[in-house]
Amino acid sequence: PCFVLVWWSCQWRPGVHTSSPAISLETVSQRKSDEFVSLGFGTVCRSSVQDFRTVPVEGDVRGGMSKETCQHLCSTDRTCTGFEFRRGEQRCEIWRQEILAHRHVFHNRTVPGAPDFECVLKLPSCERLKAHKALHDHAIMDLAFFVTDYCEYGPINQDLDPCSRVYAEQMYDINQHLC
Repeated sequence: PCFVLVWWSCQWRPGVHTSSPAISLETVSQRKSDEFVSLGFGTVCRSSVQDFRTVPVEGDVRGGMSKETCQHLCSTDRTCTGFEFRRGEQRCEIWRQEILAHRHVFHNRTVPGAPDFECVLKLPSCERLKAHKALHDHAIMDLAFFVTDYCEYGPINQDLDPCSRVYAEQMYDINQHLC
């Protein structure tokens, strides 16, 4: 427990990033100017914090495509507000309604299967990013409690484990880049 408390203190900074194939620390926004902002691995898009639907009301869900193709579809659709991509299923959700919230499903395993989702916003305003940062801040606190309660030795190096060090580092890194 002491290790975990020190690890989650304000003084902690992520060390060397892994080049894990399962979780990439490179955000979409770093690859294509600032058109897209990734909310990170293990995030799902939502229309509000009360929204528990798994698909957008306004949008399309398509399978069998890469994340790059999904991003291209959103980029070329002027009504697209962002997209959610699930790697294991190669599933793309194109959102045409505001993505006002997101959920972290990585350590809270609220969905069946691997938590290999990523919610990506298209051209978000700073106000929108501030709202997502507040949700991210809450998720980081929640993850700290989770690690304290369930990860006996602190974060570990298994990418899809709820105690994943890579996931926690990615959350911290993305949180630092939100308004």
